[in-house]
Amino acid sequence: MARIWILDQKTELRTLLEYLARQMGHEVFSFPFLKEARHALRDVMLGKGEMPDLIISDRCLKDGMSDAWLCYVKRKFSEIRVVCFSSELDDLIIKKFQKQGIICLNKLATLGDILEVFRSLDSRGWQGSEIRLEFEAPYDLAL
Repeated sequence: MARIWILDQKTELRTLLEYLARQMGHEVFSFPFLKEARHALRDVMLGKGEMPDLIISDRCLKDGMSDAWLCYVKRKFSEIRVVCFSSELDDLIIKKFQKQGIICLNKLATLGDILEVFRSLDSRGWQGSEIRLEFEAPYDLAL
Protein backbone atom coordinates (compact mmCIF):
# COMPACT_ATOMS: atom_id res chain seq x y z
CA MET A 1 0.00 0.00 0.00
CA ALA A 2 1.27 3.45 -0.91
CA ARG A 3 0.39 6.87 0.46
CA ILE A 4 -0.83 9.16 -2.33
CA TRP A 5 -1.46 12.91 -2.29
CA ILE A 6 -3.79 14.19 -5.02
CA LEU A 7 -3.89 17.91 -5.78
CA ASP A 8 -6.61 19.18 -8.07
CA GLN A 9 -9.15 21.96 -7.85
CA LYS A 10 -11.85 19.88 -9.55
CA THR A 11 -13.79 17.86 -7.00
CA GLU A 12 -14.98 15.35 -9.60
CA LEU A 13 -11.46 14.49 -10.74
CA ARG A 14 -10.09 14.30 -7.20
CA THR A 15 -12.95 11.99 -6.24
CA LEU A 16 -12.36 9.75 -9.27
CA LEU A 17 -8.61 9.48 -8.66
CA GLU A 18 -9.18 8.87 -4.93
CA TYR A 19 -11.64 6.10 -5.73
CA LEU A 20 -9.30 4.41 -8.22
CA ALA A 21 -6.32 4.58 -5.86
CA ARG A 22 -8.32 3.30 -2.89
CA GLN A 23 -9.69 0.41 -4.97
CA MET A 24 -6.06 -0.56 -5.54
CA GLY A 25 -5.42 -0.51 -1.79
CA HIS A 26 -3.62 2.82 -1.50
CA GLU A 27 -4.05 5.42 1.24
CA VAL A 28 -5.16 8.72 -0.30
CA PHE A 29 -5.17 12.35 0.82
CA SER A 30 -6.51 15.03 -1.48
CA PHE A 31 -6.06 18.78 -1.59
CA PRO A 32 -7.98 21.33 -3.69
CA PHE A 33 -5.50 24.06 -2.75
CA LEU A 34 -1.72 24.22 -3.03
CA LYS A 35 -1.66 25.91 0.36
CA GLU A 36 -3.11 22.80 2.00
CA ALA A 37 -0.46 20.57 0.41
CA ARG A 38 2.27 22.95 1.55
CA HIS A 39 0.95 22.73 5.12
CA ALA A 40 0.81 18.93 4.91
CA LEU A 41 4.42 18.83 3.67
CA ARG A 42 5.48 21.16 6.49
CA ASP A 43 3.85 18.75 8.94
CA VAL A 44 5.82 15.89 7.39
CA MET A 45 9.03 17.87 7.77
CA LEU A 46 8.19 18.56 11.42
CA GLY A 47 7.51 14.87 12.05
CA LYS A 48 3.75 15.39 12.44
CA GLY A 49 2.72 13.55 9.31
CA GLU A 50 3.79 10.71 7.06
CA MET A 51 5.67 11.12 3.80
CA PRO A 52 3.68 10.44 0.62
CA ASP A 53 4.98 7.87 -1.83
CA LEU A 54 3.34 9.67 -4.76
CA ILE A 55 2.12 13.19 -5.39
CA ILE A 56 -0.11 13.57 -8.42
CA SER A 57 -0.97 17.19 -9.09
CA ASP A 58 -2.70 19.38 -11.58
CA ARG A 59 -0.37 22.16 -12.62
CA CYS A 60 -3.00 24.89 -12.20
CA LEU A 61 -4.65 25.02 -8.79
CA LYS A 62 -7.08 27.58 -7.37
CA ASP A 63 -4.35 29.35 -5.44
CA GLY A 64 -1.52 29.15 -7.95
CA MET A 65 0.70 27.08 -10.17
CA SER A 66 2.25 23.99 -8.61
CA ASP A 67 5.48 24.07 -10.69
CA ALA A 68 7.90 25.51 -8.13
CA TRP A 69 6.43 23.51 -5.25
CA LEU A 70 6.59 20.20 -7.16
CA CYS A 71 10.22 20.87 -8.12
CA TYR A 72 11.02 21.74 -4.49
CA VAL A 73 9.39 18.52 -3.26
CA LYS A 74 11.33 16.42 -5.76
CA ARG A 75 14.65 18.09 -4.91
CA LYS A 76 14.10 17.85 -1.15
CA PHE A 77 12.58 14.35 -1.15
CA SER A 78 13.92 12.47 -4.17
CA GLU A 79 12.19 9.27 -3.01
CA ILE A 80 8.72 10.79 -3.57
CA ARG A 81 7.33 10.02 -7.01
CA VAL A 82 5.81 13.14 -8.54
CA VAL A 83 3.38 13.33 -11.46
CA CYS A 84 2.10 16.59 -12.90
CA PHE A 85 -0.82 16.71 -15.31
CA SER A 86 -2.16 19.63 -17.26
CA SER A 87 -3.37 20.65 -20.68
CA GLU A 88 -0.74 23.42 -20.50
CA LEU A 89 2.46 21.38 -20.60
CA ASP A 90 4.69 22.81 -23.30
CA ASP A 91 8.11 21.40 -24.18
CA LEU A 92 9.98 23.84 -21.93
CA ILE A 93 7.92 22.88 -18.87
CA ILE A 94 8.17 19.19 -19.68
CA LYS A 95 11.99 19.44 -19.95
CA LYS A 96 12.15 21.34 -16.64
CA PHE A 97 10.03 18.69 -14.90
CA GLN A 98 11.84 15.74 -16.45
CA LYS A 99 15.18 17.23 -15.37
CA GLN A 100 13.83 17.07 -11.80
CA GLY A 101 12.50 13.51 -12.29
CA ILE A 102 8.86 14.60 -12.45
CA ILE A 103 6.54 12.67 -14.77
CA CYS A 104 4.32 14.75 -17.05
CA LEU A 105 0.87 13.71 -18.25
CA ASN A 106 -1.28 15.83 -20.45
CA LYS A 107 -5.00 15.98 -19.73
CA LEU A 108 -5.66 13.59 -22.60
CA ALA A 109 -4.13 10.77 -20.60
CA THR A 110 -6.27 7.70 -20.41
CA LEU A 111 -7.56 6.30 -17.16
CA GLY A 112 -5.33 3.34 -17.98
CA ASP A 113 -2.31 5.67 -17.84
CA ILE A 114 -3.34 6.90 -14.41
CA LEU A 115 -3.93 3.33 -13.23
CA GLU A 116 -0.48 2.38 -14.53
CA VAL A 117 1.04 5.08 -12.31
CA PHE A 118 -0.88 3.68 -9.31
CA ARG A 119 0.15 0.09 -10.21
CA SER A 120 3.78 1.13 -10.49
CA LEU A 121 3.75 1.98 -6.79
CA ASP A 122 3.63 -1.74 -6.07
CA SER A 123 6.77 -2.42 -8.08
CA ARG A 124 10.31 -1.25 -7.54
CA GLY A 125 10.82 -0.72 -11.26
CA TRP A 126 9.60 2.85 -11.67
CA GLN A 127 12.58 5.18 -11.97
CA GLY A 128 11.18 8.71 -12.16
CA SER A 129 11.25 10.19 -15.64
CA GLU A 130 12.17 6.85 -17.22
CA ILE A 131 8.54 5.76 -17.24
CA ARG A 132 7.04 6.22 -20.69
CA LEU A 133 3.30 6.65 -20.90
CA GLU A 134 1.66 6.56 -24.31
CA PHE A 135 -1.56 8.42 -24.94
CA GLU A 136 -3.65 6.34 -27.29
CA ALA A 137 -7.33 6.70 -26.41
CA PRO A 138 -8.11 10.26 -25.30
CA TYR A 139 -10.08 10.69 -22.13
CA ASP A 140 -10.83 14.19 -20.99
CA LEU A 141 -9.85 14.21 -17.33
CA ALA A 142 -11.39 17.66 -16.90
CA LEU A 143 -14.78 15.92 -16.57
